[in-house]
Amino acid sequence: MGKYRNKKGLAIETIGIITIGFVSLFVLLSFLGVINLSVNRIFCSVYSTIAEPPAFCEMATCSSERYKIMDSDTESFTREIAAHAITCYQHKAGCLQENNVRLCYALLAEERPDDNIYEYNVTKLLEDEGGCDVLENNVIVDENGDAVIYDGNCGIHDTIEWQVRDTFIRNQPLILIEYNEINDTVMVKA
Repeated sequence: MGKYRNKKGLAIETIGIITIGFVSLFVLLSFLGVINLSVNRIFCSVYSTIAEPPAFCEMATCSSERYKIMDSDTESFTREIAAHAITCYQHKAGCLQENNVRLCYALLAEERPDDNIYEYNVTKLLEDEGGCDVLENNVIVDENGDAVIYDGNCGIHDTIEWQVRDTFIRNQPLILIEYNEINDTVMVKA
């Protein structure tokens, strides 16, 4: 009989340890926001079959578009960034995130550009190809990280926020193109 109790006690103890482990994992994932997002998705999915879902459901259910940049030619690479920035600004669409920012595109760099790409390069390309009619940019971040007036003619507004590490794009594998609803700007992040 004593052996039977030990096995039964061990089984109950094991179940208790497993339960504590699951609870701990749930609490950890809750702090990281993973559970909250999953619960939101389930709630929004069920709610949308009954009635018009609340605004926060857009955040829980959408996903951004992803594109691969396959060309290492600096001008082609710059053109990809500029084209996606213009499209993001024109459509003002994408996944609504916190702080009224929409993630329009995630550009995955399969190849690295041959040379550094600064905000100047994107703005110059916009100017040369008529993109400034849609997406103006009169203030740029220079090579030193300082905001300076663009020396060309790309409108009178600063509608590109250049949030790039080391002020240039070269080795970053991911470039995000986002739309800031509050500032009415496109953010390039890398």
